[in-house]
Amino acid sequence: MAEEAKGEEQPAGPAVGSMKTGDYMIHVYIMSGKNWKSAGNVTINPLITVETCGEKKYTASKDEVPCGSTAMNHWKEHMFFEPRNIHASKIEMETITIKVMNKGLFRDEMIGTYEFDMTTVYFKDKHVIQHQWLALFNPEGEDFSEITGNLKISIAVQGPGDEQV
Repeated sequence: MAEEAKGEEQPAGPAVGSMKTGDYMIHVYIMSGKNWKSAGNVTINPLITVETCGEKKYTASKDEVPCGSTAMNHWKEHMFFEPRNIHASKIEMETITIKVMNKGLFRDEMIGTYEFDMTTVYFKDKHVIQHQWLALFNPEGEDFSEITGNLKISIAVQGPGDEQV
């Protein structure tokens, strides 16, 4: 029997750790946030931007949210990105960047950011991260190690032939 197993050829599958060339669907679901920190502000007007594959999308902003409050703010907003005919080597190098900004009259202030490599999401079970709390950090702040807010999200990345979740 061992002889037979040696002689049989295994079907060639995709290489471990590689994505395919083709059309992709990236679904980002912004659920809720809490614990916002902003130097010198008692309240903020949080607005979330998500950027990937050269495209940027925005949530609605929330008005007068108290800083430091553990009470949750809910967005429940879906964002869809659909890069078409993207080469495997390009999609593997892409990131998903999530930023929370304090919506200002003349200039938006950075509250915090988080960035995923596309492959980090794609190589999860069913190509999805579900109901994940993120600890946000402000690279423009005085203390980069300080957590400046928490955001709960889900992200799915489906490529050619993948089942939608």
